[in-house]
Order: sequence, then C-alpha cells, then structure tokens
Amino acid sequence: MSLNRLYGLVGSSLPHSKSPILFRKFFQKSGQISNRYELFELESIDRIPDLLRNPDLYGFNVTIPYKESILGYLDEIDSEAKAVGAVNTVVKEGSKWKGYNTDIFGFSKSLDILGLHSPKQALILGSGGASQAVQYALRKRACKVEVVSRKRRPGFIRYSEIDEKVVAPSQLIVNTTPIGKFPDHEIMPYFPYHLLRKDHIVMDLNYNPPVNAFIRRVWTENARAMNGSIMLKEQAKKSWQIWKSHQ
Repeated sequence: MSLNRLYGLVGSSLPHSKSPILFRKFFQKSGQISNRYELFELESIDRIPDLLRNPDLYGFNVTIPYKESILGYLDEIDSEAKAVGAVNTVVKEGSKWKGYNTDIFGFSKSLDILGLHSPKQALILGSGGASQAVQYALRKRACKVEVVSRKRRPGFIRYSEIDEKVVAPSQLIVNTTPIGKFPDHEIMPYFPYHLLRKDHIVMDLNYNPPVNAFIRRVWTENARAMNGSIMLKEQAKKSWQIWKSHQ
C-alpha cells in the first residue's frame, strides 16, 4: 500500500535527530515506502499554523521546546497528554488535529527494560515537557518524585539544593534537560556526582551521542547509566501506531 503521506518532527534545533531514520524503517515494514518524514525547524511556535495548513501533512512529533506550547494550537488533547500538560505526537483526524503524549509509554518501557517496575523514589533533573511525562509515568507506579528546576517554583527544588538527603534515597535519577546532547555533549548538568553510589541508576533522555560527558561522569562513580535511545524508539513506535490507526 502506498499512501504518500507526510509526517515529521517539529522543534527548534533538529539537524542531528534520528527520528527520520526510525520512521523510514516503520514505513518500509508497513509497505508505505512513499510516505515521507521531514524535519520542521521552527524559530517560533507561532509558525505552527502555517504547517498545519499543509494538505500533505497527516501527523508529526514535537520536541524541545514546543511540547507544552503546542497545546494551544490543537483542536483536541488526549486525556493523558492533558494530564501531563505536554504533547509530543500529533495526528490529523478529519479536519482536526489531536495531540497525544507517547513519551509516557516510551519512558515506561525503559523502566521495564531496566527492571525498575516499582521504583520507590526518583530525582528528576528539569521541569519541562519531557519531565512532565516522566513524572506522570513514575507516579502511576506509586513512585515518590522530586523535581529539580532552574526556576523557583512551588513543589520543586533548586539545583543548589541537591544534597545527600535528596540523592541517597533516589534509586533512579533522570536527566530530562537537553544539557549534554550534541553538539554540546561535553557539558554536564549541575549535580553532586560524588554522592552517587553503585546502586543508583541514572537515565539521560538525550541519546546523541550515545555516551556523553554526563554518562561518563556517572560511570566514574560506579553507578549504572543509560541514554534515551530506548525511550526514543519506543515512543516512536507508539506514534506510528497512532498515525496508522487514523489512516
């Protein structure tokens, strides 16, 4: 079957995204080799209406920094995406656009692969759209969550407040910020790395490069670390399932 539909990724800086490679494989396996997946770099979310008017566009993913601001441009929001307050997958339903959050699914699959089915406590670096999905997935598993933010916000702590009392009980530590992704992969999030122990598990949602300075630093403390490649693949699979269901 050949549908010749256009899909893509919306964000502000996308040259090193692996999404086009992933989705071309999905298209090939589905026998839809005429479908296209393109990168839509937008300098502002205000440019979204122009993109939505493209008659060939049937769905797209959303990444930093538009996962939260995209909501105001959609006709409908899935219940989980609404609860999270962030959308990373959009599909065309007739003449309307509906938003979903497949980051929740992707992160949950990562936890299962790590063997962390019921983590008791987690520390999350960052408070943006990806962080919201991670928080939601963890709380569904009855995990206590502590969130670190650059901005002073109710219920969150500042980076300067990360100490042994915060780090010690956090079995899982997740970097949801873009700090450490290519080309700035030698930059690390502010964190008291010396407080890490071998029983800590650290997940960096960045995946390019596979090993950055952050992961290498975690390894020096003998803690376990993984990048976000599993989450990327799993959330992408879920996105493709959503798009296919609306063909």
